[in-house]
Amino acid sequence: MVGELVGILLPVIGLAAACAGVWLHLRWRRSTRPGGPPSPVVVTAASLALACVAGTVLPWTPLDLQPPRGQAVEIVSANLRSANDGDAATDELLATGADVLVTVETPVLAIEGLQAVYPYTSTALPRRLGGVNVWSRFPLQRLPDLDGLQEARSVVVRVEAPSPFVLVAVHLPRPWPTARGLVGDAPHPTRYEADLLTQRRLAEALAAGLEAVDGPVVVAGDMNLSDRGYGYRQLTGVVDDVMRSTWALPTSTKPLFLPLRLRIDHLMVGGDWCGRSRGRIPLPGSDHDAISATIGPCPFTPTG
Repeated sequence: MVGELVGILLPVIGLAAACAGVWLHLRWRRSTRPGGPPSPVVVTAASLALACVAGTVLPWTPLDLQPPRGQAVEIVSANLRSANDGDAATDELLATGADVLVTVETPVLAIEGLQAVYPYTSTALPRRLGGVNVWSRFPLQRLPDLDGLQEARSVVVRVEAPSPFVLVAVHLPRPWPTARGLVGDAPHPTRYEADLLTQRRLAEALAAGLEAVDGPVVVAGDMNLSDRGYGYRQLTGVVDDVMRSTWALPTSTKPLFLPLRLRIDHLMVGGDWCGRSRGRIPLPGSDHDAISATIGPCPFTPTG
């Protein structure tokens, strides 16, 4: 668990190390002869700062991922923020022309706007706060929840696109040091958080469930999993992070968490499906950027 916390705090640790290195260097220069070697402590601080920068940026770098072929699907995933009382974010999502849309923390005003455009929908937790919705231009077939995720907020559907696939729309709880177990029901309906052990267990269950899906599978949503953490690595062991077909940048825009440079909204594919990132979409009134991608069957690769 210490490693998980270090991963989350890595940018702040790097900044602190850089500032300490500069301060120590200035003090060292005042106390030694000009041109003397740098203090070992300064070298250590600078090395730590560089390591933190590398650890933060590496999960954003592009991977060699194949583009989809044939009749691809445009998909968008967005955390709208349950207290978002404007319709500008909904307008931004509709402007993408997405075939399939995943929304979490979907406010009532957004539901009304999206229902007018998308003929098919499936939802979990049909309440004002914390709901997970799938909106589609293709018919949807509701499937059972993945094993181990019944207590999380998720929707599993079969999307009857020209090339059908299973979509897991998910909103995992945020890790919180004061949480005990999973907090998300009465008397705290506006809170959705878990201790690190519970979040780790949910991430493992999600990865195992995705691996067990027969055929093409897509997982999208606000997973509250930093791309520097254990849960993210569990997922990318079984599915590909489509957003890393190009530079994948942070999605959390909440001012309090900006120094942490968190990329916690993910869109991943597996089962011989590929994808190409279409980038992030700023959402007025939300504390997340939406993410968008084109997904579909992988190109045929001759063998022999």
